[in-house]
Amino acid sequence: MEKKSRRRFLRTAIILPGMTLVPAFLLRGFQNQVHGMSISEYEPGFIKLHKNGELKARGEILWEMMRRCTICPRQCETNRLRGRWGDCKSNSTLEISSAYPHFGEENELVGTKGSGTVFFTNCSLLCVFCINYEISHLGQGRNYTIRELANMMLLLQRQGCHNLLTCDALVN
Repeated sequence: MEKKSRRRFLRTAIILPGMTLVPAFLLRGFQNQVHGMSISEYEPGFIKLHKNGELKARGEILWEMMRRCTICPRQCETNRLRGRWGDCKSNSTLEISSAYPHFGEENELVGTKGSGTVFFTNCSLLCVFCINYEISHLGQGRNYTIRELANMMLLLQRQGCHNLLTCDALVN
């Protein structure tokens, strides 16, 4: 098989509902089938994880990790569940600046309806050259519940976004 650049690979890819990027050459001759299923029968991975209980188990592991936080590379070991702020300026609350279909990436990623993008506040990298300084360093956003975040993501999916991205660099 010929070696492709990233841009060329993305140009020949199809983004399926459920936020999965599939190279178009895999679908040729299979009458729009993925792993033996038609595209309309495709089930996103997060749905499978929810049904078998793995999604809940992973969430519980994440909550436990926040008792002595080592989630980001700074590994400050702050107990975020007690409301303490880590080196990243985050605690256990969910802070989001915005969520919307985003068209600011390569055409192959945004398609015709955009990438569903959720901008979280307080990025742990704290890069001095960050173009999202107000969001990533100053934490400009507001608190949301997990249910509200889930509803944002489902709305982006209903709007036809081809995938779901979370920004800044690391989700805190």
